[in-house]
Amino acid sequence: MTDRDNRDRPELTRTIIEPYVLSAEGEFTTDQIRRHFEIESRSAKDNLRQILGRMVKEGVLRRGRRDGVFERVDIQLEEMDWGKADGEPLPILWPLDLHKYCHVFAPGIGIISGSSNAGKSAFCMQFCELNKGLGQRLVAFDNESGPQLYARRLRTIGETVTPPWKVYQRDHQFDDVINPDAISVIDYLPIPQEVYTLQSQVDAIWRRLRGGFCLIALQKPKGRDDAFGGFMLRGRAQLYMALDTESNGTFKLKVVKAKTPVDPSKNPNDKEWTFWLERGVHFMNPSNPFGDSR
Repeated sequence: MTDRDNRDRPELTRTIIEPYVLSAEGEFTTDQIRRHFEIESRSAKDNLRQILGRMVKEGVLRRGRRDGVFERVDIQLEEMDWGKADGEPLPILWPLDLHKYCHVFAPGIGIISGSSNAGKSAFCMQFCELNKGLGQRLVAFDNESGPQLYARRLRTIGETVTPPWKVYQRDHQFDDVINPDAISVIDYLPIPQEVYTLQSQVDAIWRRLRGGFCLIALQKPKGRDDAFGGFMLRGRAQLYMALDTESNGTFKLKVVKAKTPVDPSKNPNDKEWTFWLERGVHFMNPSNPFGDSR
């Protein structure tokens, strides 16, 4: 950058910075601000640090979990209009008949975490097939297969015509496109370079919902319940599940968290379901911890 460029650039002031930081969703970093405003000189960096420091002291911003990370303080309140709610769970169906044991409500988030090739896409596909009666209210976002593989999987589960649900290819900023009142399926939410931001992405999707529900597939290490992004991702989920493969070739689904059991005497929390996966999509010979037949 030349001296002329520096002279032509307006002085960095709070008036310039404030609209940017107050529009941010979740956490942001000083590096992001520097890149956005092309801040390079030492004096401008010092000025930015002072501006952000004053906004923290005034209670406009709070500092994040590490140096250089901030989050805006949001004091707006929205009163809950619970009097118009019917209190009924969403009429959606789950693979392995999990709907017999777990209620979910709108607005809500469900998370299916899985290690590599543990059946996340099969779970999402079966979820769509089971709920295809919802028609256009059911929307799938695919970040895993592409049209050829998706079509192959549809034919494998028996769909010989265009399914009634919509499918979109998408791999970023899902909260910008989620229908607040739809039943949405995200297969899958990519792991960002800064893994801790996964939580803010899930939070942003939840804030977008109104009468809808979103099932989100996440990647996780084998043998661990929590997805990349950590334990805190459980917080927003009404239903949190973990998929893994076993040494004998079977598959295992664990209900890590079910916020509202259908029957308290059959609490599904920390219970495991086993099954075989045939042709990549069919859940075969399922068994459940309660010994119930399908």
